[in-house]
Amino acid sequence: MQRANLCADEVIQTYADEAFRLFKDGYYCSEAVTITYEKALGVEFPDELKKAMTALVEGIGATGCICGALNASVILLSSRIGRTDNITSPARTEKLSAEIMKGFKQEMGATCCRTIKKSSSKAFGIGQYRSCRRCIDTAVKLLLNISCRENII
Repeated sequence: MQRANLCADEVIQTYADEAFRLFKDGYYCSEAVTITYEKALGVEFPDELKKAMTALVEGIGATGCICGALNASVILLSSRIGRTDNITSPARTEKLSAEIMKGFKQEMGATCCRTIKKSSSKAFGIGQYRSCRRCIDTAVKLLLNISCRENII
């Protein structure tokens, strides 16, 4: 897919919808975001990176900490622009990662899976996983919009 097409709002929404479909099919949110980003970029991430996403389930090992979809989006972004030595400046990676965190918190009201799930019955309807659709949607959109804007695609 050409970059201009990928970066259109309706195409980004299609990828967000695809990530949620993968989640409903049994992938964890972090895995669904990874598979979707891989597809959007037209690349294949190493199996080690994909396997690592499994641990992010329900806030890292089901502890309720940082949302898996959010965590995956930050890791995936960093996998594209992070550094491999101690000389290169980490400033860009830090700035863009913070942008994902801030955007997610602004949209969801929190970054912790436990906190989001706890309030999901009030905000999104009955059931602790009602918020997952919105979390996945937000994470994918932030990741793809930043990737487009910053020419990471």
